[in-house]
Amino acid sequence: VSSDLSGQGKTEWIKENSYNKKRLPHSFLISDGMEFSRLVRQFKECKLLPMESLHINIVSAGCPEDVNMFLFELLTLGIVSTNVDIACLPPSEIPTHIYIEIASTTEQRLLNSLPMAGYLLSNHLTWDIKNLRASQEINSPIQIVCDYLNLLDRNDIDTKEILFQTDKATKEP
Repeated sequence: VSSDLSGQGKTEWIKENSYNKKRLPHSFLISDGMEFSRLVRQFKECKLLPMESLHINIVSAGCPEDVNMFLFELLTLGIVSTNVDIACLPPSEIPTHIYIEIASTTEQRLLNSLPMAGYLLSNHLTWDIKNLRASQEINSPIQIVCDYLNLLDRNDIDTKEILFQTDKATKEP
């Protein structure tokens, strides 16, 4: 899942699609400094359950060739290993759904640095108000921004604290 701009709803799309398949998304973050051996070690600690989908979230890649090799081995063989560690997808009668979210970068540099991504089914999100997905989680980014903008509109931004409460009856008007 990719998009030209941040905030297009890649994570929300993955969550919704995973829930529709009756799976809980398990996030696996890949950022700078993730060499192949570290990726394998981190995936080994991931402990993915059969009822979960795997959400690989690539926010940056200082070693894109290592990330690419990790994706290749995991997606084609279902197993990744080094001289020290070995990790595999959970055995299951139902296949593990794997989502790969690639952060938006200028001219899609991150996406283009991962040749393996070009061989996968992809969903490139573009802005369309009809596709807006607002999370109902009180601490989600969109809810935080809405609370902030609401206080800003009422000129209360410097006078009141933003309270994140699930009970609307206790929230200040």
